[in-house]
Amino acid sequence: MKAITYQGITFTTYQQAADFIGISKVGFSKRFQKYKAGIYSLDNLFKSCHPNKKEISYHGKKFNSYVEAAKYIGSTPETFGRRHKQYENGEISLDKLFRRTKYTPYELPAYHGRKFTIKKEAASFLKISQTALTRRLKYYHSGKYDLDDLFSKTPNEIRNRHAKKTPLQFADQTFDTYQQAADYVGISQPAFSNRIKKYYLGSYTFNQVFEAPKHTHGNVIKYKDHTFYTYKAASEFIGISYNSFSKRLKKYKSDAITLDELFAKPDVFRTNQNKFG
Repeated sequence: MKAITYQGITFTTYQQAADFIGISKVGFSKRFQKYKAGIYSLDNLFKSCHPNKKEISYHGKKFNSYVEAAKYIGSTPETFGRRHKQYENGEISLDKLFRRTKYTPYELPAYHGRKFTIKKEAASFLKISQTALTRRLKYYHSGKYDLDDLFSKTPNEIRNRHAKKTPLQFADQTFDTYQQAADYVGISQPAFSNRIKKYYLGSYTFNQVFEAPKHTHGNVIKYKDHTFYTYKAASEFIGISYNSFSKRLKKYKSDAITLDELFAKPDVFRTNQNKFG
C-alpha cells in the first residue's frame, strides 16, 4: 500500500494501520479498498472498533483517541496503548497511565542513497532490534556516532572503528595507529587488528594484545632504536632477502661480522662482498 497519513502519523503497511485502530490486517485491507473506491472517508478508514479506544478522561481533560492521549504525555500511540492495557488490568494507576515521558522521534537518514520509511525496516536490514537501532540513532543525532557507525552490521564494527580513532597507550607509549602498535609488538598490522578484536570480545587481555610473539628461529634482535621480532622484519629493514639475512646472522653469531655489518645496507654489502656471505 502507498503511505497514508492520519492525525499526523504516517502508515506504510496494512499491519501498522491495523494495529493502530485495533483490527486485523485483513480487516484494514478491506476498509482500504473501500477507501480507494470512495465508499469510506479517511475518518471511517481509521475509525476504531476497539472499546478501549473510546473517549478517555484524565482530570477533566477528554481524549478521543490514543493519538490525542499520547501527544498529551509526549509518547507514541503504541506506548500509550500498552499502558492502557495495563491500566485496564489494574496493573497501573490512572496517574501512571498519563505520566509524561521523554520521547524524542529520531529521523532516519538515508544510507548510500537507500531510504528507510520506518525504523522496523532499517532494523531488519541491519539484523538488529528496534531498541538497538533507537539507541544508535540517539548517539548519531548527538554526534557520538557517524553514519557508518549507525549502519554498522555488528557492534564489533563500531568498536573497532572507534578504537582505530582512539590512541592506544601501553607501557608509557602512545600509538596513534594500529600500524605503530604493530611495529612496536613486532607483528603485522592485520595480526594486531585481530588481537584488538579478540580483546573487545573478551578473549584477550590488554597485556596479551601487546605481548611479543613467540618465534621458533631465535631471540629478539635489537639494532640502535629498532627492535625486530622476526627475520623477515629485519631483512625488510635492510633491503635484502630473508635467506641473505639468515646467512649474515649465522656469521654474526659466530663473531665473523659485527652488528653494524649484520645490518649493513645492500650498497655496503656489495662493496664488502668478500667479507659478507
